[in-house]
Amino acid sequence: MLAYYIQRGYEIRYDAKSFYSLLNQNFAYEDGFWFTVNQINSYLEYKKKLKFEGLDEIKSGEMFLFVTDEKSALVWLFNFITTPKSYSEISIAYNQLANIQGDNIPELKDMLEQNFIFENDKYRRPKSVPEHNQITEKREKVLLREFEGLLIKSQTEKGKIKIVRKEALSYGFEMCYKAKRFNDILTLAKKLDKTILENSSELNDFVEAAEIMVQGIS
Repeated sequence: MLAYYIQRGYEIRYDAKSFYSLLNQNFAYEDGFWFTVNQINSYLEYKKKLKFEGLDEIKSGEMFLFVTDEKSALVWLFNFITTPKSYSEISIAYNQLANIQGDNIPELKDMLEQNFIFENDKYRRPKSVPEHNQITEKREKVLLREFEGLLIKSQTEKGKIKIVRKEALSYGFEMCYKAKRFNDILTLAKKLDKTILENSSELNDFVEAAEIMVQGIS
């Protein structure tokens, strides 16, 4: 959805809270996926008829084989923590799959603290809207702080920035786009190692949109 807006030069008027609210109001959630009313009935019937062999492995995260950056790590963790799990349970399974490449992601412990609820010595998914909002707000504050640090670095240092936390970069670009701070996007983009943008269509979309906006303004 975000890519669709950026590629067409539309303003972004929603955030994570409103997006999750949109999902809850219009779709049904089952086995880690969102369905329309018609789709969920077909899916439940399909499960009942075929007994959905392999569903447990999908829900546990065992069939998610590629954990190469923070985004895929969070998807895997969410799928794996279908029921509350201890840190040792999570870390053993996570370390068998994690092969992080070109992304300066937080330690596993920090990702769990920032994105899940710690209760009775185990981590669980957020259940209520307030819990989702609390986690989103805490995560966004951290991402924005890291992005502003990168922006200052790009303005004050001469060398190229070779390794970044891509989720912080993506969130910061989104905030700059919303605030029409297109020059800040371009300033930071010029200091990034070219492989960072080449390997992320999402980040590249922001840069290309910012270039179009600046050219239009001038």
